[in-house]
Parts: sequence; structure tokens; C-alpha cells
Amino acid sequence: MKKASRILASLLSLAMLSALAILPVHAAETVTVDAFSGNYTGAVSPDGIISFRNIKYATAERWQEAVPAVESDEDFDCTGDVTVIPYQRGDLEMTEDYLTLDIYSSANRTEENCPVLVCVNFGGGSSSNSNGADFSEFLTEYPNLIIVNVNMRVAFFCSIDLSIFDDYADYGDIYAKSNNLSRLDFVTSLAWVNQNIAAFGGDPANVTLQGGSGGAVMASTPLIIPDACQYVSKIIMSSGVTLDTISVGTVEESRALTEQFVEFTGVKSLKEALELDPTVIVQAQQDVASKCIGAYYPGNQSKTFTNVIDNVVIYEDYLETMKESCEKYGIKIIAVTSDGEYDRDLSKATLKLDENASEEEWAAAALKNIVSANWAKLDPEQGGAENAYDLIQGYVDRGEAIGRNVIVSYEDLKNDINQKCSAVMVCELWDALGADAYLGSYNYNADENLRGMHAVSMRPVVGKLETTDPEMGKAWRAAVVSFMKTGDPNAENPYFEADGVVWNKFDTETHEEMILDTGYGCQSISETRWEDINSLLPLFKEYPAIQEMLSALEPAA
Repeated sequence: MKKASRILASLLSLAMLSALAILPVHAAETVTVDAFSGNYTGAVSPDGIISFRNIKYATAERWQEAVPAVESDEDFDCTGDVTVIPYQRGDLEMTEDYLTLDIYSSANRTEENCPVLVCVNFGGGSSSNSNGADFSEFLTEYPNLIIVNVNMRVAFFCSIDLSIFDDYADYGDIYAKSNNLSRLDFVTSLAWVNQNIAAFGGDPANVTLQGGSGGAVMASTPLIIPDACQYVSKIIMSSGVTLDTISVGTVEESRALTEQFVEFTGVKSLKEALELDPTVIVQAQQDVASKCIGAYYPGNQSKTFTNVIDNVVIYEDYLETMKESCEKYGIKIIAVTSDGEYDRDLSKATLKLDENASEEEWAAAALKNIVSANWAKLDPEQGGAENAYDLIQGYVDRGEAIGRNVIVSYEDLKNDINQKCSAVMVCELWDALGADAYLGSYNYNADENLRGMHAVSMRPVVGKLETTDPEMGKAWRAAVVSFMKTGDPNAENPYFEADGVVWNKFDTETHEEMILDTGYGCQSISETRWEDINSLLPLFKEYPAIQEMLSALEPAA
């Protein structure tokens, strides 16, 4: 424990360290930082990138809430080149409680109190692996940033309803939060960042979250957990929003998955489940995945292992929590989707059609795919809208009017119902609350015959600038950095300034979005596409509640 008598010495030490840290240290192979939770030694690469890997922000027993790292004088070697991640596959040596984060910065940093970007590597609720990210190019271009990469527990290690076991009550309330442990892990990591990041050169009052797909849902999760947003000032959601039954499930759905866990593992009690070898739990996850239709377990509307409304961590009135988070903390948001999010899901190859299948056969298979994954909205026989097929036909009719064929109309339908509508709803709510929200559409694909794929806007951030149009990719990275620094993607963006481009805030009158393709510019969503989106919004369970909220709000100043 760091003693009170050392406070002055520590402050002087930190001041000296900060002064040293902003000087080039290319000649050094390591650098040590004295932070609240310990003394961390990181590696300095030949190109001047400083990395601290495998910092443990918490520990956790199986299915229990994580215990945060405490104040410490302990020395930690964080010079490794591979991040150890929580157990999620049977073929790697891992531990269940290894809740880690990595920190990256540049030896060429010239400023203190730098903006902090927390990247979330969380895919579909079943993976959290930060080893695929490479921030060296990003930090070389923008050295005055601090980047944090976070890992959390996944799948049945983080999302399971243990109350189905008869002996659940024997353990008191220590497993009451088992449905949402990855979310709580993430919030715990943000608390660690808030407490420690200043020692690494970051500003704890200027933290931006960004993730793609399931990582975007995770990045926006603090919005629906009371007071979690105290650690965050901005959120960038790339192809995912914590909104809608797709990403916010029910206890009943979680119990259905837990029943499958029991079936596949053969356990008859919580005591037996606690004694399982972790590889058996991983296998149960894989067995459940084999039954899923895409990301959905049959009968569930939400994606597997997503947020659960348990009324312990996430409450039934989570929309009200989201509203309060926006009003209390002034969180600024960017919501980015792509026109081609799920086009590949509707390809002939994915649908297992013969290459020579007719367009009629292709359209029928595509429609079946869309309805089966969104049955609660689009299948009248399973509680979906009675006019669902009229809505679908509307897409086809509008498409014909503008030269959009039936397959593209179905692609737009799937993209809208899975991504675009949620992004629009959260931006509409933020606009009504008088908060800053920016809507974007990242549509670039190297193959000009294809549109931007799912979560493609994350690629330039995690070290894959070569996968996008160079000019547009750099403009997007500049927008991300400008947003991190100021909350405005235009403020310090030389690319936007040179091209006379302004990314306007979203508002319900003009519904403008930034289009990023081989070029970029802000424009209103076309009349046809706005009709497409608006035709689907009433199908969302959250839509009436949001409309009620909006009608109760005074017009924003």
C-alpha cells in the first residue's frame, strides 16, 4: 500500500516521469510507469511505439463479479508481445480470471494529458481478443494519443442464468450478476483507466470508447448501466448499438441458453457446474453455436450472450437510464453503419445456392434468411407485424422505382433492421435531448462490386488502413481523433477543412449523415432510404417508448 507520507514524493516522481515520457525514448528498450495500481514496465519498439501488455485490471472467480485491482507498489512486467486473454477456446492455455488490458502510446508524444481511446475487441458475445489490433500506424500518425485495448470474459463464462439450479439459493447473492459479467468487467476496466491512465500520459476526463459490431454494443453498454458513464465522455459505435431486442435480451432468453448449457454439460447442480473443467464450458458454447441461426439461438430475438435485462445490472427501463446518462454526463456519440453490412449473408454462396440459381430462387432464399433471423418483427405467424410482408413489398416497390433490384432491396432491408434503424433511433433521441450525435455510413470496399462490409469503419483504427481508400481512410481517422480531442469530428480535421466538408450533427429534420466511400461528404439520407427506415421503425419494441420520450421533451435549444 502506498503510504500517505509518500504522496509528495510520488507527485514529484510522476511529474518527472511525465516530463521524461514526452521526450523521445527510442534508444530505450523499456519504460516504467508508477501508477495507482502498481509499477508497470512496458516495451519500446524500434519504431517508437510503447506498449504495456497484460495489465490485470481485475481478478474474478467463476461466475462472480470481478474484484478490481487495488492500490499497489508491486512491479509488473508488461513487456510481452502477446496478450493473454480470458478462456474462450479449448486449444489455448488461458485462465478464466485473466481480465487484462493493454496500453499503447508513442515515444514521440509531445503533450501531457492526451486523449484516451478505449478499443473494445468483443465479437458476438463469444470472443474478446485484442491480439489482432495494431495501433503502430495510427500512433505514428497521431503520437499524442493514448490507446487502451480491453479484454473481458465471454460466452458462458460471462452470460449464464444460474438461478435455474435448485441449489442456487445456497450460495447467497454472489452469482446474482452472472447474466452480465462481461459488461461489468468492461465497466471495471474503465474504472481502472480512470484511476491509472494519467500516469501513462492520458487524460482521465477525456476518454472515448470505440468498438465494432459486438464491440460497439459493448462500447455503448455504459449508457444503460447507471453511473457507468462517469468514466466516459464520448462513444463511437461502429455497426452496433445497445438498443433494440437484438442487443438487449431477456432473462427468459438467457435461461433458454442456460438450459442448453445444462443439457450439453450434464450438470445437475450449481455445485457441479462450478467444478467443471473450463474446456467443457467452452465446448458447451460451441455446441450452442452449432444450433444458432447466424448469431441467434432459435426462439431468441437477441443475439447469443448479449446484454440481459436482469433488473440487477440492466433494468427493464433501460431507455430511461440511457436518457439519464445522456442528460447527466453529456456523452457525445458517433453511430456509423455501412450500406453493405450483411450483403455477404445474402450471397448465393452463403445461402448455399447453385451459382446458376435464378433471381427468383435467390430472392426467396434471401427473404427466408431475413425473416428467420428477425421472426419477432417480420413473421406474422410468430408474433411479428401483421403487415410485415406489405412492408417488405414496399422495399421491393421503392427499389423498382429507383432502379434497385429485388436482391439489393432485401440487402437494404436486412442492413436496416439489424443496424441502421437502431443507429437512427439513438441519434434521434440524442438530438431531442439536445446532445451531440453524428450519423455516418462507411461504404468503401476494395471490390467496387461490393459495398462496405460489417464493422468496416473499425479497420483504419485497428491498423488496417490499407484495406480502405487511402484518402478517405485518413480523413476518417482524422475525424476519430478530432472527435476524441474535442467532441467534434470537424474541429481539427485538415482533410475535411481542405475539401470544405462539414459533418453536421444529426437532427430529425434534415437527417444528415457522413458518407465515406472513395470520397466523403455529408448529405441527407435519400427520400427512398428514409422511407425504407421509417417503415421499419414501428416494428421495434423500443420505438413507442422512444417516441413517448421525445414527445415529452421540450424542443432542444
